[in-house]
Amino acid sequence: KKHTSLGAMLTHAFLVFSALLLVLMLFMDWYLISGYQMAKREQEHQALAEAADRVHSDMLRINYTLYDISENNTDFKALSGKLTDLEQFSHSYDLNEALKVRLLLEDYLHGHFLFYDNWQSTRYFVHQDFVDSQDVYELRVLIKEHLKESGTGRKWHYATANGSSYGLLPLKRGNTALCLIYNLSRLEEVLLESVPESCELFFVETGECFGK
Repeated sequence: KKHTSLGAMLTHAFLVFSALLLVLMLFMDWYLISGYQMAKREQEHQALAEAADRVHSDMLRINYTLYDISENNTDFKALSGKLTDLEQFSHSYDLNEALKVRLLLEDYLHGHFLFYDNWQSTRYFVHQDFVDSQDVYELRVLIKEHLKESGTGRKWHYATANGSSYGLLPLKRGNTALCLIYNLSRLEEVLLESVPESCELFFVETGECFGK
């Protein structure tokens, strides 16, 4: 009887120990999963914050670039008035070259379109690392359509060309218009890799931001 009682006690103790071990393992699994999820959420929030800060900084610089050209560039000011064909060619060429230099020296600007001669003529330059050559024609059409519908431009407009997302900042003045381009597709790729699959990414147009 003592032997049977001892065996029963050992069996009971083993079952209790096994149950406690199972509870401990479940708790550890929950703790590890919870810790992983928290680390993942922190990583997602950090990626979103860094991307938002980068875009905000880039767009502020583009705002300032457009403001600076509008207020200080003599070629842009001249193109808004009445000019001979030779004068239009000269001023549009010089402005286009000046914008090229800015684009090649800075990584925040990805391209521009310059419309002059009552928008009948166009000059443009795009950074091939950010703007696909196949998107150029569609972007040109989209920008002209937007400029016809808007007043003076002066605020960000978002458009999609061949599946790529772009931020467009246009400005109209007299017979000419200038639109600066910022590619958002790489930002989308980075964010969509960092956020849960159930999340969707939206770009929302804000109010006038010219000169700020």
